[in-house]
Amino acid sequence: LVLENKEISWVGSTTYVAESEKNSKLGSGFRVTFEQIQDYKVNLSSTKTNTIEGSEGGTSAVTFNLSLDSVALSELEIKWETVLEGKNSAQASDFLNDIVPGGVVKIEKGNKDINFVVEIKEDLIKEIDEDFKIKLTNNSNQNLDFENNLFTHTISNDDFSKLTGTVNYWKNNTPLKDIKI
Repeated sequence: LVLENKEISWVGSTTYVAESEKNSKLGSGFRVTFEQIQDYKVNLSSTKTNTIEGSEGGTSAVTFNLSLDSVALSELEIKWETVLEGKNSAQASDFLNDIVPGGVVKIEKGNKDINFVVEIKEDLIKEIDEDFKIKLTNNSNQNLDFENNLFTHTISNDDFSKLTGTVNYWKNNTPLKDIKI
């Protein structure tokens, strides 16, 4: 609804209630709600596209950000899930508690963005660099257009086999350095 003479535009929802009078033959009133549906562009990003796995036995946090192109007129729910597919895909064991992360975030009315965190487990396993993707799904009644959906993040392996020490050559229980030729 747009008002005339440069008045502000209506946003949000409005409920009209008509109640019947006492002893009315109608019995009860009625309620009508008008709600505006807004279109949003949702951008998925992270300050990092690559995380060094680590080997201390803890976790490394990767923060992802969802941002709207305009302020939310009502609460928005967006489901996010971690997608593990492809030749170099991460496994559930690469994440906290060996569980593939996912969840639902809510952008409150009046806000434009929200963050969520994926915890990558540190280990001592020599492996290839692995990828995972974040996929977004609309869980609200608003129209959401996702940009950068299936955002790819790489877990870079930092565990390498390393052999150190001294090599001694022996012959007949005598070190070769002590044998006279």
